[in-house]
Amino acid sequence: MSEEEKTTEAQPEETIPDSVEAYLGSTPWWRPRTRRIKIRILDYDPKTRLEIEVDGETHTLLQPLQVELLKLPQVKFAAYRVTHPLEEKAHFIVVTDGTIDPVSAVKQALAKVKKKLFRLKNELIKALKG
Repeated sequence: MSEEEKTTEAQPEETIPDSVEAYLGSTPWWRPRTRRIKIRILDYDPKTRLEIEVDGETHTLLQPLQVELLKLPQVKFAAYRVTHPLEEKAHFIVVTDGTIDPVSAVKQALAKVKKKLFRLKNELIKALKG
């Protein structure tokens, strides 16, 4: 038997898992999102400040939201911090210059994030179709 035949024989065929669970396993750290995001207002000044606790979400939504908020000229400060790495809970704060309500700023930023995600989805589908 030649060396080439030995190497092709030794490599197993590629298998594709039949489900996400089959690929990731049934470990307790992985679970699909099954609960709704809960938001609790911690501090609110309609002119300049909004501080909320977001339960059920961390970096996936809050990081792009922060980036889009900071692009708005009326937003002076936007940041979040995850309260604990094992919990899906974060504190988020937005401070504006007073020319826009912080809730309106968040709504504008969320609309931009949503628009970018739809554009990404459509471009990905288009690229995969070839």
